[in-house]
Amino acid sequence: MMGKDLTIRNCIFQSGKGGLGGAMYIEACTATISRCLFTGNSGTWGGAVHIYTGCAVTLVDCVFAGNSASRYGGAVANGSDLKILNCTFLSNSCTGKAGDDGGGTLATTM
Repeated sequence: MMGKDLTIRNCIFQSGKGGLGGAMYIEACTATISRCLFTGNSGTWGGAVHIYTGCAVTLVDCVFAGNSASRYGGAVANGSDLKILNCTFLSNSCTGKAGDDGGGTLATTM
C-alpha cells in the first residue's frame, strides 16, 4: 500500500510470506489498522508488517501471534511514525544474529 489514506478493519492476515512484511508493506501513506489478526506470517524485515518511510500508522486492538522475521521485527519492522494502542503480541520471533539484527516483536529505525 503506497501513497493513500488507508483504513483496514476486522481482517485476518494468516500465513503470508514476503521480504518486506509477511502480510503487509506500507509506504508513504496514513493508515489505521484496527481489530485485525496477524498470525503465522513471515518476512525478512517485519514478520507481519513492514512500515517504510513517510507514513503515519496507527495499530489499534490488533493481535500479532506467531509471526517471524529473519532480520528485523518478528511482528513489525518500523521506519516511520507508529502508534500502537491496545494491541496484543504473542510468540513473535526474530532469528537475526545478536547485536546486528533483532526485535522479536518490534524493530524501529528512523
